[in-house]
Amino acid sequence: MFLASMGASVFMSAEISASFGRNKLGYADRAEDSDPPEVGIGIAMGAFRGVFVNYLWLRANKAKDKGNYYEAIDLSKTITKLQPRFPRVWAFHAWNMAYNISVATNTAEERWQWVNAGIRLIRDQGIPANPGDLLLHKELAWIYVHKIQGTMDDANQLYKRRFAAEWNVILGSPPKFDLNNRGRDKAVADYVAWLKRIADAPNSLEDVAKSKPIVSELVKRLKDEVGANLDSSEDRIRILNGIELGRSISRLSANLRGVAMPRLEGSLVTLLSDETLFPAWEVVVPHLRKRVLVEDYHMEPDRMIEYTRKFGPIDWRHASGHAVYWAQRGVDMAQGRVGTTNAGDFDFLNTDRVVIQAVQDLYRSGTLFFDVLKPDHYLALPNPHFIRTYRDCLQDMMKREQAYFMAIRGNDGAKNPYNMYKAGYENFTRDAIAFLYRRGDKEAAQNFKVQLLADYKNNKLNWNDPELERQLEMPLEQFVVDQVKDRITSPEIARAEVVGSLYGAFTALLTDDRAQYESQMAYAERFHEAFMSQQYRQVGVDEKMARMEVMPKDWTEAQTTIFASVLNFLGIEEASIIYNRVPEDTLRSMAYDEMSMAMKAGMDEQAKARGTPNFDTLFPPPAGLAAHREKVAAKRAAQTKKADTELK
Repeated sequence: MFLASMGASVFMSAEISASFGRNKLGYADRAEDSDPPEVGIGIAMGAFRGVFVNYLWLRANKAKDKGNYYEAIDLSKTITKLQPRFPRVWAFHAWNMAYNISVATNTAEERWQWVNAGIRLIRDQGIPANPGDLLLHKELAWIYVHKIQGTMDDANQLYKRRFAAEWNVILGSPPKFDLNNRGRDKAVADYVAWLKRIADAPNSLEDVAKSKPIVSELVKRLKDEVGANLDSSEDRIRILNGIELGRSISRLSANLRGVAMPRLEGSLVTLLSDETLFPAWEVVVPHLRKRVLVEDYHMEPDRMIEYTRKFGPIDWRHASGHAVYWAQRGVDMAQGRVGTTNAGDFDFLNTDRVVIQAVQDLYRSGTLFFDVLKPDHYLALPNPHFIRTYRDCLQDMMKREQAYFMAIRGNDGAKNPYNMYKAGYENFTRDAIAFLYRRGDKEAAQNFKVQLLADYKNNKLNWNDPELERQLEMPLEQFVVDQVKDRITSPEIARAEVVGSLYGAFTALLTDDRAQYESQMAYAERFHEAFMSQQYRQVGVDEKMARMEVMPKDWTEAQTTIFASVLNFLGIEEASIIYNRVPEDTLRSMAYDEMSMAMKAGMDEQAKARGTPNFDTLFPPPAGLAAHREKVAAKRAAQTKKADTELK
């Protein structure tokens, strides 16, 4: 028996040691040269390390309360070094950087660096050290959904552009709209296929090389000619950045090649242009993207696919897509550890709230138009695919909340399920109805109104609001008017009203309904003017963009940008009809080059192969195009001169 016990203990010790390493349960056992003296003291205290860490934690909180944020950061670093399995310190540390220190800096770019530092701390260090901790997942998701995607920070518009640029490089541009099938299921399938190429890529360069021998030559030439090592995180991003810039530049038509563009490394251009290496690039690029996701950003491509299927076609250049990912991951990781005795230790309610808010953001602004060649040009439009997602998520969360409260309250939880979502669901659905109505989809708007009324009458969310029932029984048009009359200053309402009305105006031209076009255009312009007059405030931290600039301040630029976006979204035939029927030549002139970049190459190639009409046949250059280009060039030259003067 004694020998058997000894043998079992040896086996168990090995298993415990392996688990200890796998789950990063170890603490620092030696101080590095760069560590503050407190690290060495804490290590030397041995069994009293916990007492010393508590003392440091109290000091860090006092330093934060006094506004000594840098001291608080130094103390937080020490604590995370001594006790990496202390989640609250990681959250405290990241919050200081993303919120307290960021707003104390002088420029928008400096703010972005600190916000990004807070994100990286939790994502790259805190969560890997505490892989199942719900708090850290929620805190990371909150930075994405509130600090970046929200409008509270004066520099939020720059955050959105920098974030979109970063993820445009990492994943490349997302799938284009399917011109023949614009349904939600098709969009989800396209986004899953896009991510699956990355998820299915080999994990190692050796395996990539086995798939195509030409890969070895590309890797060697990248090292010899570009000085790039694909095992280097910095070099992987450098190469992907060059690839995305090269692809964007290649889309430009000849008459646009003269515009100022980012400089590409000549040696990398040579490799990208070498046709013999194209087969190698086809397998190397997905491999690089996968390694960046897994090794540098600690994200799981398979999980991204799972959440795309669950939530909808997430554009990962949108910060709220990442909020959904991390908050839902936290919920999924934590659920396996919940029991009747510890249910109260998990904050599922507030984490679910982050998920539902992020889904709401993806509806309100989840259709992004962004180009790495023009990083300051960023347009975020509503994405109706996420309207259904919101309701689906709500049903799942209500079931989880009921189970959660049954666990901590017994049968009382089943009789009175705790509900914190009623107001949010009601407001979201009201707004979605108004948007669908403005964009001309009155049938969908009416269906959602009927559904909301049914939910009220069935008391699904414990409503007791006779006024709501009265409103929901109004005619659709009156209901919509009532939704927005007192909410002109809301940035999300303004964007939905303006975008929805412009969409409705342009699509009215499909039936040549000029009266509807004029009416919708006039409404959009009035709403745009009212919002900008009341909410547009320039702030000192970012001279280029205002905090509430959720759409271009200039009306002509706003309607033109949305015009080009609508045409890119529609099928070729529909887009051509609208383009040629729109009365304003200015709109065509301003939209022509945007559309040319997105559509011309593919249409002209198809025209040669299939004999279909080429781009200029369906979208003839407008009469004022040359004058418009001269005006744009002069404006660009003036901006460049101003920037050069400021640098001097």
